[in-house]
Amino acid sequence: MNEKERVFPMGITPGILYLTDAALVFRPRNHTDDKEQLMMLFHDLKLVKKTQSLRSMSLITGTRKSLEIHVEGRRKPVQFIGLAKRDDFVTRIQLMCRNASAAVEFAE
Repeated sequence: MNEKERVFPMGITPGILYLTDAALVFRPRNHTDDKEQLMMLFHDLKLVKKTQSLRSMSLITGTRKSLEIHVEGRRKPVQFIGLAKRDDFVTRIQLMCRNASAAVEFAE
């Protein structure tokens, strides 16, 4: 996860992004950090956008596909870099948002 509200590289946190029936949840890999899990309810999502990661990040294998998620109450989006099967994951997010009757915009 790359929090764009924080200065690079302080905003980068490795972890796991997973999908539940009501939210997207990011759990940091290292629990000793002061970071807690981030829960983004579908009704709080404004925009989910497929992006390509920064050129410098592409030096690490498999990091080019990323997601930028705009969440209600945050000034800047949260970016998730290096998602395996990003397009399938976005399709699942769309389905879950539709099932939850959440009005979320999706962009390529």
